[in-house]
Amino acid sequence: MNPVFAVCDVETDYAIRFMEYLNRRNLPFEIQMYTEVEPLCAYGRKKHIELLLISERAMCDEVRALHVGKLILLAEDRGALQKPETSVYKYQSSAQVVREVLDCYSAQRAATHLETDVASAPARMIGVYGLVEPSLQMLFALSLGQILAETESVLYLHLQKRAGFSLITGEEIRTDLSDLLFCYRRAPGSLPYRMSGMLHKIGRMDILPAPGFPEDLGEMSAEEWRGFLEEIAASGVHSILLLDLGDGVRGLPGILRRCGSRILLSGEDAFSVRRRASLEEELELEGGEANWYVPPSVPEIRAGRWFAESLPDTELGDYVRRNCHA
Repeated sequence: MNPVFAVCDVETDYAIRFMEYLNRRNLPFEIQMYTEVEPLCAYGRKKHIELLLISERAMCDEVRALHVGKLILLAEDRGALQKPETSVYKYQSSAQVVREVLDCYSAQRAATHLETDVASAPARMIGVYGLVEPSLQMLFALSLGQILAETESVLYLHLQKRAGFSLITGEEIRTDLSDLLFCYRRAPGSLPYRMSGMLHKIGRMDILPAPGFPEDLGEMSAEEWRGFLEEIAASGVHSILLLDLGDGVRGLPGILRRCGSRILLSGEDAFSVRRRASLEEELELEGGEANWYVPPSVPEIRAGRWFAESLPDTELGDYVRRNCHA
């Protein structure tokens, strides 16, 4: 059972909007929302609250008496913020509030060396890689991920050097894969909570933006990559971990072998066809372990007339639906 994340704010409109945002996220918590202190305390005396986010106006001695795992204040005055590990500014975007709250919480878990309590089946890994242009590979993977997300919970990781995700999502990217890699190397074991506050969405699919510092991809050893990906897969938050892989990742053959499904992309010209066997040998894949696909060139993509959410409805999306059974 997931730990409880309780939110209490006497400003009803704010509480409702914040709850609506939380319900759209794949957080590894059971969410409880309160606009009054009395029902919150009644619940907290009967059941353990692992994470409590409460407004300054709702804070009182009765709340302080509760035995919660982590208590964080919603401060209404940015200039009056307490220590970063105990308060966040209330009137910023809900996404940023959640990122800061989960960062505070995961930092405490790492400091106390707690085991992750998110119990579920590990995510199935799907690796996408090949001989086509990186931008076409990215669009193929984004199409595949959104189609899979129609029936499953999908996390897309962009492991290529460039992506321009702020242009794709239309959101300001404050945290990305570089931040999560740093968290992993400093404190393994806290990724499910760190990660939840960093995710963005395209349609129903969660995405973790490409690293702001592309060189970070090459600094992780093959062993670190294996541990990093396995920890995310084991978190139980998603059922599919979709990896959009590039040459900058060390230990690429090992990552592909770890994937339950391997999707390799190529052109249909004679040179590309000949290169397939050579690439399989380079990647140390045995015959029959990889599926090759030839994604179509899409006019609206070439002309820049597309949106990430509409990719499944393009010719490329139709190709993915017809041919890919990852």
